[in-house]
Amino acid sequence: MNLKLQELVTNKRQILLQIIKLISEEDRWYSIQEISVAIQLVERSVQRYVNDLYDVVNDCNEQKNDHFCLQMKKNKGIKLIIEQKENAAVLKKFIYESDETIQILMALLFESYHSTFDYSKKEDLGSHTILNSLNKIKTFLQPLNLTVSTRDFCIVGSEAQLRIISNSIAWYLFNSDTWPNIFHQVDQSKIDSAIITMSDSLHLDIPPIQKREFTYMVIINILRYRKGKSIDFLSEWEQYVPVDNQCELYRIIESMYKSFHIYSHSEVRFVLLNLMTKSFIYDVSYLKKEIMANLLKNSADVLTTTDLFMKEFDQFYPIPLKDYDDIYFYILRGHLVGKIYKQADFNFSGHSLKNDIPLEFATYYTRASRFINKLWSISHDDFFLEVDYLIELYFLVLSFTELTSLFEQTVTLSLESDLPEICEKHIEEFICNQFKHYFNVVFTKDKMLQRPDLILTNIALNTQKSTPSLVIDYPISDRTMLEIKEVLCNFNDRKKKRSNLIINIV
Repeated sequence: MNLKLQELVTNKRQILLQIIKLISEEDRWYSIQEISVAIQLVERSVQRYVNDLYDVVNDCNEQKNDHFCLQMKKNKGIKLIIEQKENAAVLKKFIYESDETIQILMALLFESYHSTFDYSKKEDLGSHTILNSLNKIKTFLQPLNLTVSTRDFCIVGSEAQLRIISNSIAWYLFNSDTWPNIFHQVDQSKIDSAIITMSDSLHLDIPPIQKREFTYMVIINILRYRKGKSIDFLSEWEQYVPVDNQCELYRIIESMYKSFHIYSHSEVRFVLLNLMTKSFIYDVSYLKKEIMANLLKNSADVLTTTDLFMKEFDQFYPIPLKDYDDIYFYILRGHLVGKIYKQADFNFSGHSLKNDIPLEFATYYTRASRFINKLWSISHDDFFLEVDYLIELYFLVLSFTELTSLFEQTVTLSLESDLPEICEKHIEEFICNQFKHYFNVVFTKDKMLQRPDLILTNIALNTQKSTPSLVIDYPISDRTMLEIKEVLCNFNDRKKKRSNLIINIV
């Protein structure tokens, strides 16, 4: 969501966000020259933006009661001081909130105004500026098959799609706020009490953040309904949700909605449908059985796609029995989200790795695309045409099973030392274990057969070698591990660039 929203804000704010991202990575001084190279701007322009950022930090501290500090020194550059309770995300969100286009987007999502003229008059903003922002927002919403009515000053399209984008943006921008202003029409104590009653009645143990996230979803549903924007429960969703009054989930949600004077059958079922995408529901055994029994009874397509994935994935990499249920229900829930929300390449939390995967894991991206195409050729289910969404969904399974490094470019190491063989074996195993989540590291003994990328040695020889070498000590110190990691990062980046070049040429 961060990258998506970044496309909406002004060029100046985009540059400020880039600078914040850079200088928040490490607790150190960043020179103007270093920032200039990183964001590809001349130093004079960078200095100007740094001065603007200084004012933004002060405004954020004053308005949000935060405690950031941007230090500036002529010969050192700048340094961002972040207190323990804060993080750079708070500063980024403050920049988003202060942007005119983001403010217009929020007004559209929550229908706070009746027309463009109404917004222009009340917010004292020129119509030309508003129309420019609306055009940006149209482009932003297009992948979700949503558009903007400039006359009625509202978003037009599927209500389900509109709600997922509303929830994603509201959660991303305001998840650390005590009670966002956009929710002022809903009584906080009443909604909190209703959620607690629901979770107690269903014996749910909802983690605090997930409970807060679910609360946001319910509030947005209530606000949209009060605006006369009710959900049309699609016939294709019928297979997922049990018949009314035969399901305890339905009865409890219905009771919760009645406390807000909402008696819509579709709204209740829509909340139930979204609850089925949450992991905490499946932690309660009787609810899990109830949901699965209904899906089996209706021969739900989400079961067919999940079973097919598990079967084909298991042939590629046998799934450990202890992990089978966790992976199965993760895929089931992910497939269900994809069935409900078309072209939504992010979840209700607004998280997405889509832009990182093709660059960081080019080999995985290619193989996963083939795997998904195979699933489609077997099933002919158009769901498997949602390649970008599925590539990310399945990537997290690989992360869980610790397989992601298999799709990294191989970095070959060789160990040359005067240590006993058992010590050398220990070093190799230790290094491989330390970096197995980040690099595809292999050790070679036969340098004639396979030339290593790096030689590790405990003897510093003053001789020129055609292969780079790194002197290590034994036992291996933390400093040595950091040095090895830095070298591995450099090799990996170079290999990825060569791999991406080959892919692009082909």
